[in-house]
Amino acid sequence: MGIRYQTLVEHFKKDAAGASTALRESFKNKDVRPEDFDLGRLFEECYGFHAFKACRNKEMLASDVILAEAGGRLSSMRFSEDTRLEEAAGAVTTSHFQNISGQIAYSATLQAYETEDTPFSNLITEVQATYLEGEKMAGVTELGDEIVIRPETEPYALAGPGENWVFTPPILDRGVIVPVTWEAVFSDRTGQLLDRCRDVGKWMKINKEKRAIDAVIDENTTAHRYNWRNSGQIATYGDNSGSHTWDNLVSSNALVDHTDIDAVMQAFNGLVDPFTGEPIAIEPRHIVAVNALEMTVKRVLNSTIVRTNIGGYPVSGNPAAFEQANPFANAFQPVISRRLAGRLATDTDWFVGNITALVKYMVAERMNVVQAPPNNHDEFHRRIVFQNRVNERGQHVVVEPRAMVKSTSA
Repeated sequence: MGIRYQTLVEHFKKDAAGASTALRESFKNKDVRPEDFDLGRLFEECYGFHAFKACRNKEMLASDVILAEAGGRLSSMRFSEDTRLEEAAGAVTTSHFQNISGQIAYSATLQAYETEDTPFSNLITEVQATYLEGEKMAGVTELGDEIVIRPETEPYALAGPGENWVFTPPILDRGVIVPVTWEAVFSDRTGQLLDRCRDVGKWMKINKEKRAIDAVIDENTTAHRYNWRNSGQIATYGDNSGSHTWDNLVSSNALVDHTDIDAVMQAFNGLVDPFTGEPIAIEPRHIVAVNALEMTVKRVLNSTIVRTNIGGYPVSGNPAAFEQANPFANAFQPVISRRLAGRLATDTDWFVGNITALVKYMVAERMNVVQAPPNNHDEFHRRIVFQNRVNERGQHVVVEPRAMVKSTSA
């Protein structure tokens, strides 16, 4: 669509806050897109045609024009021996140019951040963090079976929930600065700027997804690990040994057919609540596997009939067989990712459980885009027209490792 740059700039001159909100809503509602804008045209409308032409002719840098306008010297600057630049009628303050261009950059960044395929992150619930250094995430225990016989005339026994908690790790800040040079301003369709912004949005999303994968598979880092009642970090998967008081690891169980899922379910059924000793009240919903096992997962879950040979697997004769409806038909949501194999030490490992119950994401600050103020150090020393900082502050934490069972092929 055609952007009316003069109308847009006039709106910012009259009501910068209102115009910024309106532009942000237009991006949100997809009435306009970042690629609809030409940053060079915006620069021309803000600083005047002569300034734009001088920059295009390499008589002056865009950053010089911005600094001159900010200092009130734009109307008296010379760009050639014969031409004196007169202050353009449409010229506005540098902050207006940066506010508009910043909205374009933010929208392009957010667009890539929201559209990237991230199956693990999508299943993990965000929890608002209270302290950056980590905190005590409190909960309550189940009552347990405390029902007893009451003798005649005696009062009923008392029962109540107890306190339960896990300690969360420090909430870390991650981000990057996206500088925009004067060359990017004069790109025909601001492709360089938008590509940079989309790249940072895409890679921030990928970085978060990789951290989500690491928390689910418990590899590559230990920052997310379970810290129950100040007992120190405990590995998510393992046999019942030491501080790891549950068995959620099934060895020699490569994913081939429904019998392998049955072995995992037997391990899952053996997991109990640490306070009550009752079967843990978590329903397994997800099956996690690398992309190479996708067809195997689909075959196991989508088959309608399973066949079991009676008396083992004879190598001769006509063994008796039993057929039944597939007990695991569509029982789990496949969580398949091409990034998973690169995060696993052994890419034949696979998992069954409930990712949402296993991991939470502690958030202090969601993805945020902040513009550098005008007349900053980089404008003067590095000729950066404007720059945005993109950051996010959050940390994954395992809150219930009994929600997942891991299988290995060896």
